[in-house]
Amino acid sequence: MFGIDALELLVIIIVLIIVVEPKDMPRMVRTLGKAMVRVRAAIQDFRDHLDDVIHEANMQDIENTLHDVEKHDLLGPLNINDIKKEIYDEASPILQYPGTLSEENKSKQ
Repeated sequence: MFGIDALELLVIIIVLIIVVEPKDMPRMVRTLGKAMVRVRAAIQDFRDHLDDVIHEANMQDIENTLHDVEKHDLLGPLNINDIKKEIYDEASPILQYPGTLSEENKSKQ
């Protein structure tokens, strides 16, 4: 669970019974459960925000590369907005869920 084996858990429960009166135990466990839910929600919010930042950074790198290509005129006249849209449309499902492929991308392989 939290790197706690059965013996350590038993000792924690015995100490809790001694320190906290048995009649207060349900309220304490309920409060602890609510705290765990809040901590897990905060961790998930942090992960979601981090994924958004990574996604934005990846898209910014692609945009910078396209501007460099356009600046040096390597591919002739480019409509940078069309290329950005095409790349974003293709990369969005992959970048949105790292490590997985959307159904559309799976069928292409």
